[in-house]
Amino acid sequence: MKLALCVSFCLSALALAQDRGIIDDPDGYVNVRSKPGIDAPVVATVKNNQPFEFEAEKEGAEWFSVKLSSGQTGFMHGSRIRFFYEEKDLPTKHDPNDELGLYGQAHGFVYARVARGAAKGEPEAMKKYFAITDTDGAAAEEHGLVLSIVVHLLGDSRFAAFMEKQPLAYQLAARNEFTGHDTTYPFKTIEYLRRHFPKTSKVFFRREIVDWLSPDEQFAIRKVIANEFSLEDSKVERSELIEKKTGKVLADLSQDDRGRGPDREGKVLWTPDSKRFAYYSKTATEGRAIVYQRNETSDDFQRVELPIETMPGADRDPELKDAKRGHSFAEPTNWAEPHVLLIERHDYFEVKRQPYNSIHGVGRLYHITLAINEDATATVRDISVEK
Repeated sequence: MKLALCVSFCLSALALAQDRGIIDDPDGYVNVRSKPGIDAPVVATVKNNQPFEFEAEKEGAEWFSVKLSSGQTGFMHGSRIRFFYEEKDLPTKHDPNDELGLYGQAHGFVYARVARGAAKGEPEAMKKYFAITDTDGAAAEEHGLVLSIVVHLLGDSRFAAFMEKQPLAYQLAARNEFTGHDTTYPFKTIEYLRRHFPKTSKVFFRREIVDWLSPDEQFAIRKVIANEFSLEDSKVERSELIEKKTGKVLADLSQDDRGRGPDREGKVLWTPDSKRFAYYSKTATEGRAIVYQRNETSDDFQRVELPIETMPGADRDPELKDAKRGHSFAEPTNWAEPHVLLIERHDYFEVKRQPYNSIHGVGRLYHITLAINEDATATVRDISVEK
């Protein structure tokens, strides 16, 4: 049983729903066998739209034990099972201490109402609901369950059609929210999505992306993802700045792109005049910012070296004496002006402390203001630090 937490909205119904399934098979039926295995005798047959109960011993199990409405029990291959939910499985209201109710309240909406609207395909409710990406603790666990119900009630076609119309950043945030929770437990999320939500999968997992359009719509970034269905090991295979109309490659960005893992796509921030863009790529341990600037005479783009590798004053920080820097993420946040870029750099250090020589983690957040000069150089205007 997936649920081990206590939620204040209809716990018994949600727990039951999490163990109910229907088949998803092009033949319209699936055999139930006496034991796990394709060679075991058939004891019953399940047809489309016939709900049943199921259970797996562990995540990613191949065979599931099932119990039909007739009381017959047996085993079914997990690839044929799709969750079955009903509208009554959604929350209708929140008790005063319900985590999701409090979350919605803090963000100016009623979570249960928005979730039910999203499940019905109401555009405004969907836009608000699938933008939820910052729950934590018990609220995150509850949200993961309700998210699964909403998406299944909405269905693949409507979910994909909605997502196709959203900006890339929105799509990626929604994808990571869905894959970051146990929304399909005990099934492996990406395999489950590919089987039962094929249209949505084509939106969420793209091998080639042409996006990050410049404001004047002349330029775009094209990226090719190696193994688009892996969020752990996949990386950016190729990245290019192109002329949108012709597809002509103006700059090869592949060497500058470190994108790997769940956030492999990164982000790009253009200036309003389309003259510069800040490019961010990220792995689990590093986030790297680079800037390219358009040369007005030759009409090509030049890489701008950013002087942010060493933070001024870090050597005088007593808490960082003899510290070893580990993870570092220098993320561009916005262009304050067409030639002024704001960057937030998160550095994480390991420090040995006495008397036991134990290792402690220390973090620093640097707020950096950079001026990008016409000669393709950059100057630090200001740096402030948070401990």
